[in-house]
Amino acid sequence: MIHIDADVGEALRELLEVPREARDAAWQERFDEAVLRAPFEPGDLMQGPDGFAYRVLRSAGPGADAAKLTSVPAVAQDATENGYGVVIDPDAEGAAAWVFHYGQLWSLREYDSLHGDPEDEAAEGGGPEQIAEDRQIMVGQPNDRMFPEYARRVVAKYLERVVGVVEPQVLVMVDPAARPSRNLVFNLHPEAFPDEPSFQMALQSLMWFLPPNRGVIAVSQSAGFDEAFAPLHPSN
Repeated sequence: MIHIDADVGEALRELLEVPREARDAAWQERFDEAVLRAPFEPGDLMQGPDGFAYRVLRSAGPGADAAKLTSVPAVAQDATENGYGVVIDPDAEGAAAWVFHYGQLWSLREYDSLHGDPEDEAAEGGGPEQIAEDRQIMVGQPNDRMFPEYARRVVAKYLERVVGVVEPQVLVMVDPAARPSRNLVFNLHPEAFPDEPSFQMALQSLMWFLPPNRGVIAVSQSAGFDEAFAPLHPSN
């Protein structure tokens, strides 16, 4: 269990004062440790400039009521159940000291890390991919650790209500030639979109929901994977 520590809150504020251009790997390591133990005052949900919902957390000062304080790990469960991210100390214009997207909170809840599932291979420049050549692959269904029920429900709702996918479905593709080698595939097909930019926008939007290094691959409707797909969340 991670405990809130007021002294860590002060250390976090000092870290956030470091100019962005001076934040190196050592800074990131110290930040990742501090942000999980720092105290925050919970605020309302707000809509970010990317269109996604975020819970506002404000750094707690010395006189804050300890009974009302929370932490990023404490918020992560509700966030992952209800499909929002976290924004730390946003200003009146919407700029924030730090932002966590849904996938990072999923990672924190499921893998105790902000950096994704340790079983996923790090993918330099990772992101969605389209298969452009024939190669040997295996397909099946993601297990609960790779794609837990709460995340399935949230992603299914997004695909259905925002992207317009009727009956969202999923499979996992294992491709040793890809990085990462495990990739999720949704029934989000390029033929269903009016043009390539709108398809790419929908595909990129999925990355907000996924843990770091979790790959997504898009396939054509004619790729022959119909029997491998299964409902993403049957009760959604």
